[in-house]
Amino acid sequence: MNEFIEKIVNRFPLQKNILDIYLNIDEGEKQSFLYLLKCVKEVYNMNEDEIIDCYGMLVNDTLEESKYFYAHGRYRYSTFKEVDEYMKSKKTHYMRAYQIGLLITLFLWPNHTEMRKHFVNTFKGRKGKKYLEVGVGHGYYFSEAVDNSNYEFYFGIDINEDSLNMTSSILRNKPDCQTKCIKLELLDFFKLDSNEIYDAIVSGEILEHVEEPWKFLRKFAGLANENTLIYVTTAINAPAIDHISLFRNPDDLHNLFKDNGLRIVDMQFFLYQNKPLEACIRKKLPVTVAIIAKKA
Repeated sequence: MNEFIEKIVNRFPLQKNILDIYLNIDEGEKQSFLYLLKCVKEVYNMNEDEIIDCYGMLVNDTLEESKYFYAHGRYRYSTFKEVDEYMKSKKTHYMRAYQIGLLITLFLWPNHTEMRKHFVNTFKGRKGKKYLEVGVGHGYYFSEAVDNSNYEFYFGIDINEDSLNMTSSILRNKPDCQTKCIKLELLDFFKLDSNEIYDAIVSGEILEHVEEPWKFLRKFAGLANENTLIYVTTAINAPAIDHISLFRNPDDLHNLFKDNGLRIVDMQFFLYQNKPLEACIRKKLPVTVAIIAKKA
């Protein structure tokens, strides 16, 4: 693993701080990281250099979008169609590479590392009947929920087949996950049967990717009761190639939830280079956010 991190640093010298971040995570986290990279290699038959290419693509595209954001005060794209056309023009299996890059950031970017720990701590030991995750993405959060909580049924959906393949691979190689009731489905969230009520609803890094995030939150409220734990992560002033909805400050998020049938009971901020929240908002620096909400 040290050699893998050193390869990244050698190819992307501006990323040299990630070596210190990696060395400071505990041995269990390093083993988790190694396990996830092994899953990527197996699912997509990729070598280390190809995996590092995915991370480099994410880093370079994020830098480009940051330049655009600071020059224009908005994200580059505002519709799915625009994002989809860009991805098709950029690279075959762009979203696959993007998700692999994001997976790596969970262990190398300090704000993503802290958010990862927050999720695991939130769900460790929780139990109930039905767990729903909307947009399983690279599969890390879904697999950790299955591993660390005790719901009777885990349901994960995504509109991207690669995401389901990756999630399946992670689960398949975790023996403890084989005894639990799990379903993964290629499905548009808005086509999900709205008569079901879930004990936990999770959405990781989805709101900023959709044109009408309020519709997602209204749907969450319709699938919840007063005891449902709703866990949502998103981002403030965080340009990326597929970020559509821009949240400029915490009030934007408070109002969005309040106006759509939910109340925020806890909001945690994971800050750019540990700068104060006020400074990040004033300077439009990226802030990742974890929100725990309940039905209003």
